[in-house]
Amino acid sequence: GAREAVVVTETLLQRLGHLSARTALLGHGLLAWTAAVITDPALLARHLAAAERACHREPDAVALIQRVDRVKAMAVGGTRPLTAAELRLLPHLATHLSLLAISRELVIGRETAKSQATSIYRKLGVSSRGEAVAEAKRVGLISE
Repeated sequence: GAREAVVVTETLLQRLGHLSARTALLGHGLLAWTAAVITDPALLARHLAAAERACHREPDAVALIQRVDRVKAMAVGGTRPLTAAELRLLPHLATHLSLLAISRELVIGRETAKSQATSIYRKLGVSSRGEAVAEAKRVGLISE
């Protein structure tokens, strides 16, 4: 599962030795995100700290830094990141498709799509589909 993948990834990062700033930012940022998903505060703190150090070494990696900032914001606010299913649904919210049409495209039930959309709104701190799309674009979860 996720915890085993974390152990393997940490081992691989250690074997690589000194990492370029972008590689460190990407690796530790992803591990911090995973820690937030599996609710492991010690792992989250360790990899957020490493990602922060990498941010200072590579200030031009704006997209990666924004993702690290989003993980930090979730950690402070106690919000869990979007699930894989929610991340699959999210770009479809930016279209004019109905939830029924989206559910058919994703091969899920309409009620499942509705539940995932509601969860996305809650996690992004918004109350409408348009606000969810705007916030997702602002934090880099979907592109313009």
